[in-house]
Amino acid sequence: MKEHPMREQRKRIRFGSPSDRQSASQPEQPHPFHAKSLLSIPAEILGIILDELDARDLYTCMLVCKVLAAHIWNTTSLVYKMELAVAHVENGPPNNLCSADRLASLRELQRSWREPHFPRIWTVPCDSVFWSASCGVLALTSVWGSLQLYQVPSQLLGVPEKQWHIENSDTEMLVVMFEFDLTQDLVVFVQANDGMYQCLHPRSLSKPSEKHPLAATPHLVPFDFYFDDCPCCLYVQGDTIGWLVYDHEERVSSFQLWNWKTGRQILHIVTRENEAPCTTFMFLDHRRVLVTRLDQLEVYAFDADAADSHVEPSRICTFKLPEAARDAEYLRSSFLAQNHSNVQSSPDRRPAFRTPEKHELFMVYTLLCKRHAHVGTGFVFMVAAPVILCRIEHAYPGQCFAWDDWGSLDTRVIELPEGHVDTFVDVRGTKAVLAYMIDGDITQLQVKVLETNLDIIRQELRNDECGSAVYETEPSPYGAEGARPG
Repeated sequence: MKEHPMREQRKRIRFGSPSDRQSASQPEQPHPFHAKSLLSIPAEILGIILDELDARDLYTCMLVCKVLAAHIWNTTSLVYKMELAVAHVENGPPNNLCSADRLASLRELQRSWREPHFPRIWTVPCDSVFWSASCGVLALTSVWGSLQLYQVPSQLLGVPEKQWHIENSDTEMLVVMFEFDLTQDLVVFVQANDGMYQCLHPRSLSKPSEKHPLAATPHLVPFDFYFDDCPCCLYVQGDTIGWLVYDHEERVSSFQLWNWKTGRQILHIVTRENEAPCTTFMFLDHRRVLVTRLDQLEVYAFDADAADSHVEPSRICTFKLPEAARDAEYLRSSFLAQNHSNVQSSPDRRPAFRTPEKHELFMVYTLLCKRHAHVGTGFVFMVAAPVILCRIEHAYPGQCFAWDDWGSLDTRVIELPEGHVDTFVDVRGTKAVLAYMIDGDITQLQVKVLETNLDIIRQELRNDECGSAVYETEPSPYGAEGARPG
């Protein structure tokens, strides 16, 4: 029987042809690219070749060849490239810093996350009526409407300490909140009048008394809400301003998006009957926004150039939060992600490195309580951003993801102590800060610093005056390849 030609081919591959077997009996000739050949390459040429590799390939070279490993370790620019990848930050624009200075600054940044300290203490004036923070600037509003601003210094980013004053005559309004976008010379003031949120004013940061030159209208008009008991959110994403107000007593909310350059409202979501109110929001990018309700996260599409805001909001998908027990309910939910308007640096500032604009980490803060109670237990969920973003990309319109479909994929949960107050959460790339007062008397501040790289590194600080600290390192499901997208 004639043998199949593929079997004959497999035979040759496995056992070799007669000529192969004959050559196999002869002494093995050295491969033309031997270690000696590698050593003969001039260091300058080898450096040019290695400089073209990314961090992952450099690490591979170090594993397979001692010659390459030694060259990489002795080249500061290559070590800097690898440590940028480990820190999940990007190289900054050219400036007067050499590779050694950039590497030293990067290591100082990593050390400041793992060993935070608070050397600068400010005394906040007691006559302040409101305060707000954005892009490292703290603003205190007096009863007359003037603003006292403090710029938080950063030696690593080259940000100097600065204090300045904006008189009431410059703003001509009582400002209760604001948001910056340094790259657009934009500041958005939220005006209050007669105890209510009144208007949003897109102003020029360099001339806060004037409307921004690109703004078609001097102010944007939101829904009326009293600001005493109504939490609010304000963010900027390119041409879009987002504003959300939530009345937790009446369980009603209003979420609006405007194109601040044209003055058009492009999205409006109001609470409907028997519907949970919106509590916070965050821009995912220039065309998608994530809105939290009490028990779920909703993703909407928007068009910054839309001419009609009366179109039904386009919901992409929904992510359900864990189901509460029968005698419990969600009191509040918040979604935290990297604020893109805070990531970009001012054009006149050229830091050695910067946080990438892509999302690495999402955090969800929830407050659960017994029904009809106002004090509950807080939980923080740390979710790798690809887990959510991948599902958004592949979702069919209106798809709902149950908690088990996404929340059980390598999510970390942190339970906050009962009675905690003044919770603050912020996200930068793969790093997050969680701070809160651990007792109602506001005598102890607890700060948790978390990083989702190979390990979750947590540092707890209590009683900063005593300088005590506890470090915990836990195995993390976020491996070197990143979280599973599902």
